[in-house]
Amino acid sequence: MSDLQSQLISKCGATPSANTSPSKAPDPLSATSHLNSDWIAVLQDTVKGLSGVKLNAKPSLPAARQATQRALKILKKAGAKTKRRTLLDVSQRYFKKREKLAWSLVKDQFTSLKLSEKAYRSLKQSSADPERLLNAMARTPDERLQKMGAAALRDTLTKK
Repeated sequence: MSDLQSQLISKCGATPSANTSPSKAPDPLSATSHLNSDWIAVLQDTVKGLSGVKLNAKPSLPAARQATQRALKILKKAGAKTKRRTLLDVSQRYFKKREKLAWSLVKDQFTSLKLSEKAYRSLKQSSADPERLLNAMARTPDERLQKMGAAALRDTLTKK
């Protein structure tokens, strides 16, 4: 049993049921992972008071980005600096965290496939979108990726 789990059991006095299996953690880069973030909560609170910005209860990531940009523009015109700064800060933190996670997944993929460190650095310095890289790596067979040089790998993964 994990240390954290045993601590919780000792504090709460509960025992884990025998049929519980470790559930698969939700994909942090999935199409719905943003719905539980602080960014969406702040965005939904901010949008309630604004006219001109529509937002569904469960917006897609691109729709939420667009609503954020629209809300920031309206808040700037209205002079609501505090609300604007809060929304901007929360959204930037969310996307920075998401990007870091995606880069770590790309790095793990490169390590597991024993691909060139030089190719990884080249991709990272080229301002490539890490989520697009992950999708491209998933579409390309591992054997093909392993046979490529750094330049060919970069070109293959960054093709649009």
